[in-house]
Amino acid sequence: MLFILAWRNIWRNKIRSLVIICSVMVGLWAGVFIVALYNGMAADRIRIVVQEEISHLQVHHPAFQEDYEAKYVAGDAANLERKIKEVQGVKAISARSLTRGMLANANSSAGVQVIGIEPAADKTT
Repeated sequence: MLFILAWRNIWRNKIRSLVIICSVMVGLWAGVFIVALYNGMAADRIRIVVQEEISHLQVHHPAFQEDYEAKYVAGDAANLERKIKEVQGVKAISARSLTRGMLANANSSAGVQVIGIEPAADKTT
């Protein structure tokens, strides 16, 4: 009985009810669209960070991440590269140099991260 009364009340003013129904539909569609857009952007950002900045695996000197000093190098790089290439499942390897610096002009300055790459080796990664 209560359901029948509520149903009749909804359709008593058809224009009002259709406006509300359309508003709810547009709101739900917009919410789903924004969530899907955000998920796509987040997944793309993760892919870009892995591909461009951190890669799938990094090898550092144990003290490097504390100070990011150039004196902390990863030992014999050629021997290390050869050993990593021998690991089953490794598709490509690219050595990179990482340091922090300061970029300044007449008005301001900012901290920067400088990444050095080997272009020939980096094409395959």
